[in-house]
Amino acid sequence: MRSSIALALAAGVSMLAVVSAKAEENWAPHLAGVFEGSADGALPPQGVYFVNESLLTGTTLYDNSGARSTTGIKSDIAVDVPIVLWVPGVKILGADYALGVAQPFDYVSTLAPGPHAGGVNLGTGTGVFNTLLIPAQLSWKLPNDFYVKTGLGVYLPDGDFKQAGQMAIANAMGFGALEPSVGVSWLHGGWNVSASFAYDFNFKNTETGYQSGDVADIDYTLAKTFGKWTVGVGGYTEFQLANDSLKGVTVADSKLQKDAAGPMLGYNFGPVILEAAYNFRLNTTNTVQGDELWIDLTVPL
Repeated sequence: MRSSIALALAAGVSMLAVVSAKAEENWAPHLAGVFEGSADGALPPQGVYFVNESLLTGTTLYDNSGARSTTGIKSDIAVDVPIVLWVPGVKILGADYALGVAQPFDYVSTLAPGPHAGGVNLGTGTGVFNTLLIPAQLSWKLPNDFYVKTGLGVYLPDGDFKQAGQMAIANAMGFGALEPSVGVSWLHGGWNVSASFAYDFNFKNTETGYQSGDVADIDYTLAKTFGKWTVGVGGYTEFQLANDSLKGVTVADSKLQKDAAGPMLGYNFGPVILEAAYNFRLNTTNTVQGDELWIDLTVPL
């Protein structure tokens, strides 16, 4: 399913949160679920690859108890992530090496209940998300068709952050982050059994004084390839380890958690690979979430 090409460049969004019951400031770095379907421990063969990942979702805000927020906040979100990955054929410490870059774009439209049809538009915006640099990915092939991969992502604070208040749309995080990750795969007889772990060390937004708590993400995959077709299931869990803070004051009830899972389907046109996945929302706390449609295109250059 989603190839090791895509997993090497997870670019991301946690979803927009625009009211006081929020976790993270506007966005979290990692795009939860981006590793689903990937051979998380492996890298593709030597070469240069273009990947385009698209996410469409309609979301609702959930409170600290996991119930729908009484604010009635809803957001429609679209994310498009063009990615370039280079596998130069170099080995470091016995591992295959890769590097790359991703430049996400996003659209957000947020509504609250109101006296008029459709509610009150709290903000609609299309913009550029933080650039993601991948200076290093290292993948080791182990006995019995196991693979292990480590990597580091660097989110630059260069996206469209123009927030004038809590009800304004910001299309980027407004802060930088570092994201180490580890992936493990068993790839045998067409089977892909994989799991990945990513951890986001978030820096403070120097413009607002807001400090988003660090976030951990676990993605998992069980898939089987039959000829040119691949079918499977995947899922993710994302959780925040500490509350946010604003100018040194803790923001209560701001630790997010999200869980989702669903089916995946892919077809190898040779050499182009087209894949789709649908995630059903399972659990949400202190953020917005809904069912998610993913469409991924992989093209070797």
